[in-house]
Amino acid sequence: MATIVTRSGKGSALTFAEGDANFTNLNTDKIELSDISVTTGASAGTSALAYNNATGVLTFTPVEIDDLTALDDFSVTTAAAGTAALSYNNTTGVFTFTPEDTSDLAALDDFSVTTAAAGTAALSYNNATGVFTFTPEDTSDLTALDDFSVSTVAASGAGSLSYNNSTGVFTFAPVDTSLVLANVSEDSSPQLGADLDVNGNLIVSASNGNIEFEPNGSGNVNITTDTGGVNISTLLSYDEMIRSGRTGGTITVDHEQGPIEYIQMASNLTIQGFTTPTAGANVTLLLTNSASFTITFDETNSTFYAVDGVDPTLSGFDIINILCIDDTTDDEQYIITAVDSIQEIT
Repeated sequence: MATIVTRSGKGSALTFAEGDANFTNLNTDKIELSDISVTTGASAGTSALAYNNATGVLTFTPVEIDDLTALDDFSVTTAAAGTAALSYNNTTGVFTFTPEDTSDLAALDDFSVTTAAAGTAALSYNNATGVFTFTPEDTSDLTALDDFSVSTVAASGAGSLSYNNSTGVFTFAPVDTSLVLANVSEDSSPQLGADLDVNGNLIVSASNGNIEFEPNGSGNVNITTDTGGVNISTLLSYDEMIRSGRTGGTITVDHEQGPIEYIQMASNLTIQGFTTPTAGANVTLLLTNSASFTITFDETNSTFYAVDGVDPTLSGFDIINILCIDDTTDDEQYIITAVDSIQEIT
């Protein structure tokens, strides 16, 4: 009697005759199939292998695929050409891809390209050959460097730019700074090219030194004003600055123009006080009054004091001294001293 062992999935068998030594050795100390404990009964759909001890039969239960989706269960909508789509034929089992419809897209031969004349630059396309052609700008009418007329001048304090047509090199000659002074003291004999404007500043000496003005030869050192001037060179003889030129009307007295003012009266005279009131400043007025013109003092913004408290009545050649004793703005105070009708001493 033969014993058959079936190997699952192989479909082949081994047969041994009773009394065969190989068969005897095979079963010696080996586990028999009846000793294997196999749990039969895995639920359908999970796949299992079972063994029947009574019959010696191995049984394989495959996975349950009834509930799996088959290809013919897919619902595929075939889109119209132009949108691109993938379709499946349930009968033939063939997938079909429908590409996008590009028939309405512009092709190169649909472009209308105008080839511009040289000088404006353009890109053209040849529909027959499929070749793009670029026409660059016409620069033949542009000015070249060798068209420039540049006068090359030596550095002379103004600087210059020159161009060499042969080498194509620009050369800049900078300003000659050797003629520029960092300090006036670097020039041993400086000269002014115009009037000196101190711009509100002072001419100040250093180390308590004197400020000296020395004219050449017979020249004088003069201080000039709009209405006259004084020769400083004669001040060592104690000459006083005398202002002149006014003849009457309403005036302010300016002690900064000089301590003495000569007025040849041609009309009545009204005095309003000092142009720039300064306490302690005084001015002496020398008046000629051949026609007996009157002299009055305007006390709108000033107060005037005299020995008799009235405006002096003057005639002929007269003298009035005005002394400022209070320079409070719009409330100045002055003392008037008058000498009536001086005459020649005989």
